[in-house]
Amino acid sequence: MKKIAAYFSQVGGANALMPLIGKLTDRYEVSVFGRQAVMDKLKNGYSLIREAHADSSSRAALEWLDAVRPDVLVTDTINLRRVEDGGMCIELWGRARKYGIPSIAYVDSWWAYDERFRLPGESGFENVPYRIATVDTHAQDALIDLGYPRERLIVTGSPRFQMLTERSCAFDADMRRRFCASKRVAKDDRLIIFVSQPIEQVLGSQEEWGFSEKSILEAVLATIQRLPETERRHIVLAVLSHPEEDERQLAAHLDRFAGGVRTFMIDGNDAISCIEASDMVVGMFSILLVEALIMGRIAISIQLGLKREDMLITNKLGATVAARSEEALAATFGRALVDSGYRSHLASLAKRYVYIADSMERWTRCLEGLCQ
Repeated sequence: MKKIAAYFSQVGGANALMPLIGKLTDRYEVSVFGRQAVMDKLKNGYSLIREAHADSSSRAALEWLDAVRPDVLVTDTINLRRVEDGGMCIELWGRARKYGIPSIAYVDSWWAYDERFRLPGESGFENVPYRIATVDTHAQDALIDLGYPRERLIVTGSPRFQMLTERSCAFDADMRRRFCASKRVAKDDRLIIFVSQPIEQVLGSQEEWGFSEKSILEAVLATIQRLPETERRHIVLAVLSHPEEDERQLAAHLDRFAGGVRTFMIDGNDAISCIEASDMVVGMFSILLVEALIMGRIAISIQLGLKREDMLITNKLGATVAARSEEALAATFGRALVDSGYRSHLASLAKRYVYIADSMERWTRCLEGLCQ
């Protein structure tokens, strides 16, 4: 039986690929390894990760690859400067190259393309993996524009997107009712999800971006508080922290500014169900906003005072509405809650982002070819 080794450096990449990796066990011997922080966050969601090796040292990861000697190495990608051990993927690609093992690295989102493969000052492509798989053609085109060899690139799509599509088709009104009841959300309540990101802790600062996760959460709460009481009393705001975020700190901030708004923190294991059950999902530029669209939910990107380039692909394509001022937020938020015509308009805009619907099949063919 052929062997596939999968290495994960960040939660987003692991979440994107695990629906595929889990299905590969029928035809391949699969070994999973990853950074300790990533594996700890995901072990409750995937049996393969519960049984996987986890260690943040480069020595342990390289020893794992030496021991497994797979036919193909699959990795996600991460901004090499984002974490101390971000360069582990480069070391693994190099070790695989030494053994003549093809490696394929997955780009799961639409920012920091070059920073995933080359360190500052590097100009060549000698350290990049054998193949680079991308979430869609937009990511592939961006890499081509940066000079990456077209022959190394392949559009595979996100296995998670395909899984979410299949799952959301089965999510019916009765399932929504049961989930909402478990969270004390009444039938006539409107459930809004705020998907946070660690802008202050990991991605920069409010001064650099023009906003932070805390300032946007405050703005969302203030917008709800200004709604007429007849609308406000039926709103429940659920907050989902990012895996790299201090959840307790975010929860404390939520309590401080809730001001009478009904709120709760989302357990990471309930994230998909919560989005499926929601009336609207709001956030900054999280990929969960794209996932919300794929699941047929209304999604609004809130980037008050944005100073940098907008990194959310659906905003660039006009598939989501971006609120960049308090006035725009108030107008968009209110209409999206109560105006059925406007909600239909937002749903029609979502079709501007066309995701890869057959990602599992594309990945399967790709891996079969690499294993030859």
